Amino acid sequence: MVDLSFTDYLAIYGAVLSTIIFTWNVIKSRPTFCVDFIPGFNDENTLEGEFIIIRNKSAHKIYLAGVELLYPTERGTKVEFLRLCIKHKQYFKSFGWCSVNLNQIQVNDECPLVLESGQSHRIFIPRKIVNNLIEEGSEKKLMASAQDQLFNNRYSKVRTFN
Repeated sequence: MVDLSFTDYLAIYGAVLSTIIFTWNVIKSRPTFCVDFIPGFNDENTLEGEFIIIRNKSAHKIYLAGVELLYPTERGTKVEFLRLCIKHKQYFKSFGWCSVNLNQIQVNDECPLVLESGQSHRIFIPRKIVNNLIEEGSEKKLMASAQDQLFNNRYSKVRTFN
């Protein structure tokens, strides 16, 4: 057994504490935002539809480049997925999903947009447009995606419709 003095314990404590603080600062310095896809009514409570809500959870500004809706298409095999991941050296969360920019379906996403710290941006999509996208897909599911100007994508949870 190694006999450590008080100064050795103090040095170990300092090294562990500085590593924890460094890791905390790296995590906090990265801009993060999240995307929610929830049902709702427009501001006049006359139209039923879905809201895409993008929330800036970091202490930094987020520069949004675009917002998309995704619907499932025919799923590829796991072998195709692995081959694609190895070829491009990244994981594809949207594999098997077709993306539609909101401007293509006549919904104004107001992008490019700057979201200050702690702010959110919401976009209303009428039920008629949602139903059209559901009919195009292979399953009755939709997912929302937002991309910042550094090409970081964030996805909402998959929403299943009856």
